[in-house]
Amino acid sequence: MKKYLLGIFLTIVLLLGLTASIYTQDDKIPQARFAFYHASPNTPAVDLLLEDEVVFENISYGERTEFLLKKPGKLLISVRVSGSSDTVIGPIMADLKQGRDNILCITGMISSQRGADFPPIEAKMLVKKTRPAFFRFYNTSPDSNNVNVYIEDDLYFENVEYGQPTKFEKIGSGEVNLKIKRNGDEIVSQIVSFKAGRAYTVVLLGLEGDSQAGLRIELVEE
Repeated sequence: MKKYLLGIFLTIVLLLGLTASIYTQDDKIPQARFAFYHASPNTPAVDLLLEDEVVFENISYGERTEFLLKKPGKLLISVRVSGSSDTVIGPIMADLKQGRDNILCITGMISSQRGADFPPIEAKMLVKKTRPAFFRFYNTSPDSNNVNVYIEDDLYFENVEYGQPTKFEKIGSGEVNLKIKRNGDEIVSQIVSFKAGRAYTVVLLGLEGDSQAGLRIELVEE
């Protein structure tokens, strides 16, 4: 076991020195990054829903959420008073732009409480170019061959054999659910966070058929 772990460690160290060329890639980031900013002074804390599912809770005035990685395109958004069904904004249809930071910002004042000189509450989408992160996948699990790597529901690497590190791919920065599958079945998953401008190796560790040394995912920043 010590020799096995030492081999993994030495291989990872070797991989850390092989990142110089990744920053010349110019392929597009396939996702859109999405966040929410509460800028309505007289609106209480709110929850934000995407397609009727709560994704951000109890966001107070002046707060901005972390970014989520989402598929670009049309998305139904609602903003409600936190913990209630009282709708502040929406539902509205937003268009998330690929490879961009999409920040939904609520401004103005709730109509029932504002004076005549104050603007009504409204939602605006602020869009700017995303700084990418880079990641690759390294399968060090001896009994886990032909695995597929997904970010959320997007396939990034297919049929990865034991001992074969992949090439780097661009990805938007943010928190995502990374899933390892075989034949459509998930064998392990983990929430990981990528930072803009950084490079990572996602390492699959452990043994699939061992209850004590089970599979796990390690995120190594390079």
